Amino acid sequence: MKDGLQLAWNGVELLLKKAEKSLAGTPFQVPVGIINTLIELKTAVSDNNNELDAQITRTRERLDIVKDINDNNTDSDEFMEEFTKKLAVKLSDLDQMAKKATWKKTLENEQDKSEVNSIFKYIDEQTKDFQMRLALKIDQNTKDLQQSLDQLQLDSWPHSDRAMYDANPDDVQTLSRELCTQNTRVAVLEKIRSWAQDSSFSCPQVFWLTGHAGSGKSTIAYTIAHDFGEGKSVLNILQASFFCSRQFENTRHQKYIIPTLVYQLAYHSQSFAKSLLAADKMSVNKQLSKQMQGLLIGPWKKALKNRSSELPPYLIVIDALDELEGKAGAQFLRELLLTINDGHLKGLKFLVTSWPDPALAQLCRSFPSNSVCRLQDVSQEQADKDIMTYLHDALPVFQNKPELEELGKKANGLFIYASTAVRYMSSGTSGEQHDLMRQLLNPTNDMKFSDFSYATGLIDHLYHQILSEAFVQVQKNHIPARLKILHTILCAEERISTSVTAGLLSTAKNVKDMEERADNLVKKLHAVLYIKDDKVFWYHASFPDFIFAQGQSSQIDLTYLHHPSSYTMDMSCDPASHHALLAHSCFDIMLRELHFNICNLPSSFLDDSQVPNLETCIKEKISDVLQYACQQWAQHVIKSIPKEHKNILPKIGKFLEIHVLFWIEAMNLLQSSKQCHLMLQQVFECITKSINETANFAAYFSASQAALSTPHLYISSLATWLNDSSLTQGWKKFFPLIPSVTGDRRMTMSQVNILQTNIVGCVAFSHDSKWIVSGSYDKSVRVWDASSGTEMQQLHGHNEEVTSVAFSPDNKSIVSGSSDKSVRVWDASSGAELQQLHGHNKKVTSVAFSSDGKWIISGSDDKSVRVWNVSNGATLKQLIGHNKRVTSVAFSQDGKWIASGSDDKSVRVWDSFSGAELQQLNGHASYVASVAFSPDGKCIVSGSDDESVRVWDASSGTELQHFNGHRNGITSVAFSPDGKCIVSGSDDKSVRVWDLSNGVELQHLNGHSGSVRSVAFSPDGKCIASGSDDKFVRVWIWNASSGAEMQQSDGHTSYITSVSFSSNSKWIASGSDDKSVRVWDVFSGTLVQQYNGHNKAVKSVAFSPDGTLVVSGSDDRSVQVWEASSGTKLQQYNGHKGGVTSVAFSLNGKCIVSGANDNSLRVCDTSSGREIQQLNGHKKAVRSVAYSPDSKWIVSGSDDNSVRVWDASSGTELHQLNSHTDYVRSVAFSPDSKWIVSGSDDNSVRVWDASDGVELKCLDGHSGYIRSVAFSPDGKCIVSGSDDKSVQVWDASSGTKLQQYNGHKSGVTSVVFSPDGKCIVSGSNDKSVRVWNAFSGAELPQTISDTAWVRSVAFSKDGKCIVSGDSSMIVYDTPYSMWTSTYNGWIVLPLTSHQVMWLPDHVCNAMYHPLNTLIIPSHDYFHVDLSFSTLGEQWAQCYNSPI
Repeated sequence: MKDGLQLAWNGVELLLKKAEKSLAGTPFQVPVGIINTLIELKTAVSDNNNELDAQITRTRERLDIVKDINDNNTDSDEFMEEFTKKLAVKLSDLDQMAKKATWKKTLENEQDKSEVNSIFKYIDEQTKDFQMRLALKIDQNTKDLQQSLDQLQLDSWPHSDRAMYDANPDDVQTLSRELCTQNTRVAVLEKIRSWAQDSSFSCPQVFWLTGHAGSGKSTIAYTIAHDFGEGKSVLNILQASFFCSRQFENTRHQKYIIPTLVYQLAYHSQSFAKSLLAADKMSVNKQLSKQMQGLLIGPWKKALKNRSSELPPYLIVIDALDELEGKAGAQFLRELLLTINDGHLKGLKFLVTSWPDPALAQLCRSFPSNSVCRLQDVSQEQADKDIMTYLHDALPVFQNKPELEELGKKANGLFIYASTAVRYMSSGTSGEQHDLMRQLLNPTNDMKFSDFSYATGLIDHLYHQILSEAFVQVQKNHIPARLKILHTILCAEERISTSVTAGLLSTAKNVKDMEERADNLVKKLHAVLYIKDDKVFWYHASFPDFIFAQGQSSQIDLTYLHHPSSYTMDMSCDPASHHALLAHSCFDIMLRELHFNICNLPSSFLDDSQVPNLETCIKEKISDVLQYACQQWAQHVIKSIPKEHKNILPKIGKFLEIHVLFWIEAMNLLQSSKQCHLMLQQVFECITKSINETANFAAYFSASQAALSTPHLYISSLATWLNDSSLTQGWKKFFPLIPSVTGDRRMTMSQVNILQTNIVGCVAFSHDSKWIVSGSYDKSVRVWDASSGTEMQQLHGHNEEVTSVAFSPDNKSIVSGSSDKSVRVWDASSGAELQQLHGHNKKVTSVAFSSDGKWIISGSDDKSVRVWNVSNGATLKQLIGHNKRVTSVAFSQDGKWIASGSDDKSVRVWDSFSGAELQQLNGHASYVASVAFSPDGKCIVSGSDDESVRVWDASSGTELQHFNGHRNGITSVAFSPDGKCIVSGSDDKSVRVWDLSNGVELQHLNGHSGSVRSVAFSPDGKCIASGSDDKFVRVWIWNASSGAEMQQSDGHTSYITSVSFSSNSKWIASGSDDKSVRVWDVFSGTLVQQYNGHNKAVKSVAFSPDGTLVVSGSDDRSVQVWEASSGTKLQQYNGHKGGVTSVAFSLNGKCIVSGANDNSLRVCDTSSGREIQQLNGHKKAVRSVAYSPDSKWIVSGSDDNSVRVWDASSGTELHQLNSHTDYVRSVAFSPDSKWIVSGSDDNSVRVWDASDGVELKCLDGHSGYIRSVAFSPDGKCIVSGSDDKSVQVWDASSGTKLQQYNGHKSGVTSVVFSPDGKCIVSGSNDKSVRVWNAFSGAELPQTISDTAWVRSVAFSKDGKCIVSGDSSMIVYDTPYSMWTSTYNGWIVLPLTSHQVMWLPDHVCNAMYHPLNTLIIPSHDYFHVDLSFSTLGEQWAQCYNSPI
């Protein structure tokens, strides 16, 4: 048995050896042989003392666990030493008892037995305490915690540093707080401490401390936070705190509470910090319930799984909920209690303090007595005792004086009265303190306030006396100014200094005098106001409440200084009236002090972060009072008395003329420009509609790259703001030397860009145009502010991607459809899920509300359309008729008809009431993706994967219009509110707007980098929203009037596949997938001729050597010859049995060779169209053909991997070159006709002897398909372009790689040398054309931004021009270059990093480059003119002051 006990005590023995090591060098020693003593004791009690035996066993087991602590864990060192000291003392006591007698005899003595039991109980408690302290330390201090914090970047979250109990006053403005005076509030503090440390399951998680204003709640809360945060006598279990206060923006708004608590929890707990990494960070800007769920509940529940069982509950302190604005305090407590009742926050405890507000009291009515403390219920005796303890400590001059006892009785248990009285007296000398005490205790003053309630009347009485003292020596005519000072301090939106107070109430001439008055007043009101960090604070919220409460209590009697008579003065403040005064003052200050380039920024080439000593300059140039006016004017306008709004309007009008731009400039320097839009929008909703354009401009600037450099407010944002209102034109008159952005066509601007976490599948506007709802592949539905892009709601419930969303007509509900087969209805304001509609057995693709909001329709992959009752979720009808999935549904405005589109290529019209099918609209060649009714219900628009938009007569089913222009499938269509326009989105990444009456394309909106999934017009017709695979929701400003002025475009409507210069370089021919060939004047861009004859895509064009003819080859299998000048078709050759891919003239122009997908080459006579030869041999499509310069040979490349050489006169195949192992994409002859070069999908370039077909070289170096090859004019070099994004130059004779040009961001599709051989031009799928120095390999400063994939590039014969093709053609003047553009919209100077100008997407995607001489068609693009601009160090000269 002894051996068994020895084994059981092994763990304790190991622990004691650690203890000996820990206690080395200290007076504490572990007794030798103590283990044997413990074993003997255990043996003695095993048989006859169950209680003691159980205690010893429990203690041994706990000690056994502690022995597993890692010796290398430095976190335990401090605790281990403290613990082992206590352990050594108690073990020594046991050892001494063992030496006196045997344990059997000792235990017979009840007193000794009780002592033994107490020793083991003490050891057990200390061991448990040690375990918890260590667990806390480990959770708070690990490398993992720091790594998680680094990833979270919590400092960027919208938390409130000043709300934390231990906020560092050196870093942030904070309120002055004090601990409870020693030996006061003993019972209350003990009750809270006991609750906080109670780990039992039955202990409530919330403790509510309540009491009247001034009863000391905040001091108690601060003391508890301090004790559990850094005290020595208890476990430091405080994890977070939030002390609410009206005195700061971020302590009086509910939205800061959860982010601030979570911020602190993450810093204290590595398990929570890790869990927070996976949380939805967007929740920080959500409503309370979303914040609670996303930031606290979810991460905390996840953290609990890894939380040590030894950890005690963590404590969170939230003080003064009643100081939150509105009813936010009750709302927060309600949400917290509901969350706790649902069992979501186990392991957390909340100490909450507030006034006994009825709403809060109702919430806490079910709290058990051990988790509520009502300070008003504390016995009068105890309250008076605490007050006296405090007064003795604070007023030593009155020790043992009866006045102190009298003051204590007068306080009547109200700590705010006692503390205010102390401050009132303590600043004076001993004699002055006695005088002030006598005034306080003067019984004659009590009579006026006998009718006041207990708490309010007592403190109001004191405030009344303090104000009387402060104003008694002031002349009557000076009192109004001092009252304005006091009212301004209390009404200010943030805490301000006396100098700012004076600045808000005076002109520059008398500001010094006003500041002296303010300083004097604050000094006299030291009992209620104090200065900290140069800002004026009030000690307690009851003081501003007293001033704002108009009534008898705020009236004081004063005596004239030089006359015995008295008068009454009302100290109260009407906040709305004073806010109006401050609004006027803010505008006066901004109009007086704001001016252009307020900080003398040295250069427009510098970001603000690069300007030396900018922070110092901002402090010098933007005064504190100007900063206050800039940041707070809107709040004062909103809170001002309504009847004053009409008087503020003239100042707003004056402000908008030009100073509003200087205001945005100052706000950007203060890093607050993102607030401009919100402030203007609030005033827009409150007072005036004319401010809306300014709000949009502010959002446009602050959300752009231009905001990084404040000068670009003017140089970039104002220059590219294309609204032609009188307001905008007025601004621009003051800035004649900013860049000019002009164009024949006014493009629609992207106003707001919203980035989501996944593909945006659907968007819709609310019916008041204020909100946008979007559905995403991340399974969420989100609601956004349409003007600013701010996220307002996030609705979670769907468990697969959301495919369709819509607002109800009253904007109160949102309906969504999802791949999870459900339709859901949500409360738009709260985000609550109202209905789940189940019935579809496959993916729901489309949903819509009826115009009266009573019905919902849905379409599904299950081929059906369902009609639902909104009120009860019942299915009313199921419409069956489509034989493939239903992709889109829509109600007519009158609710009588339903339209549906389907993969079966049809649009169907149904009777809403009977469910009968009325019409079947057939015409699309592929599936119908989207349908919509016109506002009058007479027309239906449909968009299809066949790349067309069609308009139908809803009653007859007749096709009215057919719009072509998109280059890929249509995904979404919608009517404008006036029914005159249609908007369409496509897989070609564009949004287009069409004129319904004539089919003209009015706008082409580029900006998305992925397929556009959904488009919508705002109900006011001012905006278009689009959602895309690129995860963006974009909101575009739509100018209907400018769109209506558009004419039919002369340009191609699809990809340009081939371009060619005439021999005199005056004309360009282009072929396109739109089936046309067009000829353009190089200098004017005028369309000379359009050749319409092909009925499929044109793949290749070429001019005859004399420039009089054009040949074209098409997918329609024909080769057509045209007279270049007249456009007359001269010949058509139809011999090919497959699409023609390549055409070329012989040197004398008498013959044409063509290659086709029918595997053949054919040679025809140019004049007669007669086929001369058919060259057969290739086994797959021919991709490229060319004549040798001497016209003796023809070379061809094919998908059969071969290059073949043919005798041009006989058609005999001379050579078959078979070294390539994949498709041959490009072939070309050397200038002397001796060599052939070929490029292939096998990633190689090969050089062949044209005379015998021998392979001379294989040029390996590319890592992607070779798309284009060409010889230099002297034949010494070869250039190749590849899908590996590089352009490479080779020595034609040796095969050595001479240069590799890297710069393209996507595959290179076309390369060519200039006629003089000095330059190389390359075209790419990255939408750019680049020009390179052929000798040095350097990229010339001539990178050219294109608008789509570049399919073809060519030099003019004289080498002066380059032409590139996509869906337009851009002609570049090569000798001149001024700037290049970057991916993020900046124009930069070559060979420097200077940022000249930022351009938004709508300009970047459609602009002339300095090298461009022409873009064809020319009227769709912007000209950016910098020639008259003052930039860099001269940027400030762009402004022409009106003075």
